[in-house]
Order: sequence, then structure tokens, then C-alpha cells
Amino acid sequence: MNLLNEGVNEYYEWLKKRTFVQKDGTTGWSVVSTPFVGLFNDTIDLFVKLQPNGNVVLSDDGNTLSNLELLGVNFKSSTGRRDILDRVKLNYGVSVAKDGEMSKTVVRKDFAQGKHDMICAILELTKFGNLLIWCG
Repeated sequence: MNLLNEGVNEYYEWLKKRTFVQKDGTTGWSVVSTPFVGLFNDTIDLFVKLQPNGNVVLSDDGNTLSNLELLGVNFKSSTGRRDILDRVKLNYGVSVAKDGEMSKTVVRKDFAQGKHDMICAILELTKFGNLLIWCG
């Protein structure tokens, strides 16, 4: 095995060791804690639920936009910010509810891609929020 393959395998192991799943038996939702860091230097958590039809719903439970609003970054008050949110929604296929919850529904076989898309959307909005906070 060459150095690059070893590095890729080490990354997969790092990711697996730092990803935790906890299921809520009463609601059917599970929390997937990822090793990726959010706006407040905490880990990004995804909420996941298997639907009766076999689809999987992934959600941020509204945390991403709510956390940004706590720091003064409001996507409702600015056309430019709404455009950025719309671009993120389009690029990653996520939806945003009126209450700010970001979600994506995928078929079971596309769970990995859906999880990746949600994490990327959250990270991109977090990066944008950090930029606004630092630059004013």
C-alpha cells in the first residue's frame, strides 16, 4: 500500500473513531455527532430518522441558522445573505424550514452522500458567518 492510500485509510479511521451515534428510543430520531467543528467550536451534530417508506431524514434541528442569529448574522434581513443561503441550499440539496431547520431527505442507499452534503452545508454557512463576524 502506498503512502497516499495509508493516509486515506488513516482519515477513515479518524472519522470513524470520532463519530458517535445515539438513538432516542421514544422518538425514533438518532443523533450523529461528527468530529467537525461548528460555530461555537463544538462538534456538528446531525439528527437522523428512518422513515417508514425507507427514506432517511437528516436535520440540523435548526442549530446552524439559530447559532448564526445569536451572533447577529440574520439571513432574513439581507438580500445578499439570502442569496448565499439559497446557493448553499441549491449546491447541497438541503431545505430550510420557516423556523430555520435545515434538512435533507434521501433514499437509504444515499445516506452517506446526504450526510456529507449536510455537513458541507453547515460548514459553509459557518464559514460565511465567521467571515461576517470578523469583517463586520
